[in-house]
Amino acid sequence: MSSLTVDEVIAQVQDALRTAQADVAIAQLTALLQRPLSAAQLAHAHALLAQAYEFQSRWDEAAQLLHPYEERARTAALPATVHQLLCLRLASLRTEQGDLPATIYFARQALQLAKLAEDGSAQGEAHQMLGKAYRLLGQPAFARQHYQAALNLHQALGTRVLMAKSYFGLSVVAAGSGEYALARQSLQRAFNLITAADDPLLYGLLCSLQASTLSLEEVASLDERLPWLARAKAAFETIGHRRFLARTLGNWGDQLLRVGQWQEAQALLQQSLALGQELQDRRSLANVLESLAELHTLQGHDEISRSYLAEALAWVEGHDHFVELQVRLALARWQWQQGQHAAARVAFEQVSALASETEAKQWQMTAQLFLAEMSLQERQDTTVEEILRSCQPALEQLNNLGLVGHLRFVEGGLALARQELSVAREALEQACTVFGVSGRCWWLGRSNFRLAEVLAQADQLPAAHEAMHRAAQEFQRLAAQPFLQQCEEWFRHHPLPPTGNTDFQPPTHNAPLVFTETEGVGRLLRAAPFRDVVLHELFALLQAELPPCHLTLSEYTEPGALRLLFQSDGPLPPGEACLLRLEPWRCPPLALAMRPAPTLTPRLGNLLQAAQTALEVCAARERESFTTASEQQAEHLDRRLPGLLYQSQAMRALAARIYQIQGNDITVLLLGETGTGKELIAQAIHALSERRAHPFLPFNCAYLSSTLGESQLFGHRKGAFTGASQASEGVIRAAERGTLFLDEIGDLPWEVQPKLLRFLQSKEIHPLGASQPVRVNVRLIAATHHSLEDLVQQGKFREDLHYRLNVLPLYVPPLRERREEIPLLAQHFLADYSAAINKPGVRIAPEALDLLMVYDWPGNVRQLENEVQRLVALLPAGALIRAADLANRLRPTVRPAANGKANSPVIRSLTERVAEVEKTAIHEALAQAGGNITQAAPLLQLTRKGLQLKLKRYGIDIPLAGH
Repeated sequence: MSSLTVDEVIAQVQDALRTAQADVAIAQLTALLQRPLSAAQLAHAHALLAQAYEFQSRWDEAAQLLHPYEERARTAALPATVHQLLCLRLASLRTEQGDLPATIYFARQALQLAKLAEDGSAQGEAHQMLGKAYRLLGQPAFARQHYQAALNLHQALGTRVLMAKSYFGLSVVAAGSGEYALARQSLQRAFNLITAADDPLLYGLLCSLQASTLSLEEVASLDERLPWLARAKAAFETIGHRRFLARTLGNWGDQLLRVGQWQEAQALLQQSLALGQELQDRRSLANVLESLAELHTLQGHDEISRSYLAEALAWVEGHDHFVELQVRLALARWQWQQGQHAAARVAFEQVSALASETEAKQWQMTAQLFLAEMSLQERQDTTVEEILRSCQPALEQLNNLGLVGHLRFVEGGLALARQELSVAREALEQACTVFGVSGRCWWLGRSNFRLAEVLAQADQLPAAHEAMHRAAQEFQRLAAQPFLQQCEEWFRHHPLPPTGNTDFQPPTHNAPLVFTETEGVGRLLRAAPFRDVVLHELFALLQAELPPCHLTLSEYTEPGALRLLFQSDGPLPPGEACLLRLEPWRCPPLALAMRPAPTLTPRLGNLLQAAQTALEVCAARERESFTTASEQQAEHLDRRLPGLLYQSQAMRALAARIYQIQGNDITVLLLGETGTGKELIAQAIHALSERRAHPFLPFNCAYLSSTLGESQLFGHRKGAFTGASQASEGVIRAAERGTLFLDEIGDLPWEVQPKLLRFLQSKEIHPLGASQPVRVNVRLIAATHHSLEDLVQQGKFREDLHYRLNVLPLYVPPLRERREEIPLLAQHFLADYSAAINKPGVRIAPEALDLLMVYDWPGNVRQLENEVQRLVALLPAGALIRAADLANRLRPTVRPAANGKANSPVIRSLTERVAEVEKTAIHEALAQAGGNITQAAPLLQLTRKGLQLKLKRYGIDIPLAGH
């Protein structure tokens, strides 16, 4: 390493930190610090070493390095980039130390330095640090603003990893505010941008947050959540990040605890506790202590639980607002269960107030529902009603399955207190369904316990025993002795007749349901917007409604393919089957099979119709709703150049230059890559000139031949050469009093260049065969993607002509230098092509827009237009363009699968790669030809028969009716 310069070593260290190789970075920096360094180099090395120490949770060592730089006098003389990096590291250190005001101070200083340096990437990182600080302070609105500002900056730069990091921050804020659908959407957009190889640390954090979000929303099973935690654990173990490993182990243990696997949960929680204590990581310690406290509370170890909660609060108080709310809520529950009702009520009210101030809606609603339970216990029915009424709008907005179950549980308790037994039974049965779907065994036990009380009062003692057996079964899974004792006491007071059996045996079937049509329809509609709950309720109601038969409910995963959801117990009876198909709007169709075929009644039809309506509500709530980028940004558009959509700083500067020459006939040379829109710029220049009422004539010099080029440009008289049967005025005279746009001027044949030079000098042309020159009044705008200077050096372009053309050179930036315009252009092309081929309602999903933003677009705007045209041609009307619909070159090579398992990179053969290229080219040609095979074949240099054979080989459907 001694042969490397300091800058080269610094670059290697930065690469190591980007890939989470903290050990490598520390070793390189330790060696570097043995060498003589300038003050700026030393500060830079110290900042990077502090970053590496942070990665390993070595906060004391990081603090020792950074402390001398806290004084402004030590940093003022440093280069701005080093000063900015030190401020970021100091902000991160202060976050860990719980000094959030200092975090904000240093992060704002870093932001100001980055703005002065016009460093968009550094500005984004400072915004991300501010977002984190405000989130920890319980200010989600400010946090969201900073994360969004970071995202906007990184989108303009096309930096995939930093965009994903911003989406991670936005997802954390959304999850903390109970906006779970938004959180999952942001996470999916991040997963579409990066893989584990891009940034293993960020990838692990995304996987861990995905598991936490699914757990908070309670819509996914344990089998769906655990793979995400397994991938997070593997990522953190691979890179040796012990702090996040401790948090993941704690999260995993908490997930297992909720579903009753308490022994495995306790082992994981103890591992997390030991690691968290070693690292003194406040968040992991608070979370794991709160989970252990819940376990010990359930098992009757009250003093251990109290000490754990007190310790958890001490660790997290003032450091992480949302975790602190969670711990305070657990402490209030502990006080209530211990009979400390006055203290518990005060604690619940405090949690509700704090959560309301900071938009932590889930904790606010949870505290309110526990207050309702306390009021119910104290027989304050009116207070319970008021609380439930006030909670209803927020609960509908939150769309949280666990809170809905808690609400139904309280509603059932209120109806029981009023002896409205039918209403109570319906609410509690749905609470049991909800907690059965989410796997929350303690809550399922509580709901079944209360359901047993309702059924006993309704003189349905066998059904009551079934419900109490189910309650006891759930409490046994948790070893929750206090609750098991309550079950045993209930059995003693509610004995069955002598033939009954009161041993704790798992029931073989659910208690029979008896319901009116109105009750059944109401249960289905109230189960929305949770699809799994609707399906569970539907199957239970069908079992009760239909005469004895074998019943299956399946879902069509694709045409002709079924996935079994539910089926009746017992063997398949003989007889003919009846198959009904439900087709909810925007939902997978369902198949209901019954054997033997029952008589179909209007009541059954009404139930199925209610289920279909409920499923449509689920789809509507789940469907992604977002404001298109063009709508978000329309107010920021610069509209000074007619016919163009733009808003980037580079294009605004170009527009300003064009406005400076408004009304002037100066010759303009447009420079830029192919496909950037140089002709549109030329049209805008013409539209702003005094010549706008006269022709704008574009001509591509690449089409000029060396023999006929002179005639094409300058015209000829009849008989001027063999075959000149008619006179031609040429393109220059055709643009009389207007503007001639010569595209690809660098391809102008050498033989024609002297005559074009004469035209520029004298405004005269000499048509072939004419005896006298002709004076013309035409303005010239030229364009090229070549370097004319290089062509002059190569002897391919006249130097004097170059000087004449290069009066006012204007550079048109490539699309990758103005990425903020990509969504606007994509939406514009989408609207145009959707209307052109009558496919209304086609939209672009946010994750697909992200991939369009980060691609480099070597073909520029023209390539983007072709991609949108291809997508519109291939997809049906009303389709949502997803990331998977984009061309392969636009998508990352590895993406997480829907089941949470990683897709491994695949080494493909040359044949496979060629096939992929061919398929992409065929799709693009078909899109360009509007689905017409005859027109598409020449574009691919194939015969019509050859194209048909390839379509058959690759299984490509024709997007439009064509020949």
